[in-house]
Parts: sequence; structure tokens; C-alpha cells
Amino acid sequence: MNSAAEVLDAEAIARAISIPSWFRLDVQLRFVDARPIALLEHWQSRFRGELLPCRAQFDPLQLKEHLGHLIILKADAAHNDFRYRLVGTEIVEQIGRDVTGKLIGEAYDARAVKVIKYLAEHRIPGRIFGRVDWQEKDYLHYETLLLPLADDGYNVDCLLGEMVFPPHIDSIV
Repeated sequence: MNSAAEVLDAEAIARAISIPSWFRLDVQLRFVDARPIALLEHWQSRFRGELLPCRAQFDPLQLKEHLGHLIILKADAAHNDFRYRLVGTEIVEQIGRDVTGKLIGEAYDARAVKVIKYLAEHRIPGRIFGRVDWQEKDYLHYETLLLPLADDGYNVDCLLGEMVFPPHIDSIV
């Protein structure tokens, strides 16, 4: 983003599509927990010029410290929703349910799909954050980094993410 107007527009868009309080979008990537920043930097190092990284560029051995917190979302055939291909064991343990194999729209709702589709369509990373109140764990805060991936470099077909559970999140976009 080049200008203050673009930053404000991005923040306004993020607020507008962050309707559920448990699924807020921050396109400025203001992480409370530092762990996702390492994954963001790894993703940035995988760019092929202007081309987005592809899933094959991510070796699980290079992501050892992230493994229990990783998420992989795969676009469905029509790109109308994304399916959870992987949900890390630490996520399942903290949240108390495993959504592996489910579409976002099945696991949550159309509002969550809208946020994910926004990131995919604009080919940008995003920070999703809030409280785990959908599982009656409103004491548990989370933030998730989602990174677009594209086998052809342009059309996002997958998102790689990391979900962490910081003790408290003060900033609300």
C-alpha cells in the first residue's frame, strides 16, 4: 500500500467484512503473538518475482516449529468456499473440535467464507482474530495468519495459515 488513503480503505474494508465478532480481519497484520510473523517471512521468501508462492514450496521439515498450529485451506471447484485440508493438533486441542475435511461454510458460516474469499481474491495475507466464543470459550483469544498460495502464481487455490492463542488481545480493528 502506497498511501494513507489506501491504508484507511483497507482498514475500512476489513471492518466492513468482519461482521462476526469472533472472526475479525486485520489486513495490516498487527500480530500480538510473534510466531506467525516467522511464517509470514517464510512465505515472503518464496515469491517467484510477482508470482505467489505455491503449496509445493513449503516443506514440512522447514515448518517444524509451526506444525501443531498450521491450517491448510483448499478452494473448492467453484472457488465459492474453502475446505479445511489440515488443522493442526494444537488447534484442535485448544478449540475442542476438529473441522478437517469441512468447508468453512459448514464449520462456521457465510460471513467467515466472505472474509477468506476476500483474502483469496485480493491475493493478500490477513490476520484473523477474536475470541473462541463460538465454542463457549470466550476466555480464549486467537489470531490466525492466512497466506494465499497459487500453483500458477496468480489464481489462489489454497491458503496456508497458522493459528496461535495469545493470552490476551487488546487491539480490535
